[in-house]
Amino acid sequence: MIKHITTTPAKALEKLKAGNARYIDAMVNSEDISQAKRTDTLVNGQKPYAIIITCSDSRVIPENIL
Repeated sequence: MIKHITTTPAKALEKLKAGNARYIDAMVNSEDISQAKRTDTLVNGQKPYAIIITCSDSRVIPENIL
């Protein structure tokens, strides 16, 4: 049975902002990246709560895309 986790747009944005703050502060991510977890993801798929769309042209930063 696949368990779906739902969230509100506001909570998703809050989670993304918190992750970005950790990235900027160069904090370590303590998530499970073991072989078992990667195999589970392969078998059961991913269920992202957000999708980030950006430009594939590395010369353009996302902030400049209108």
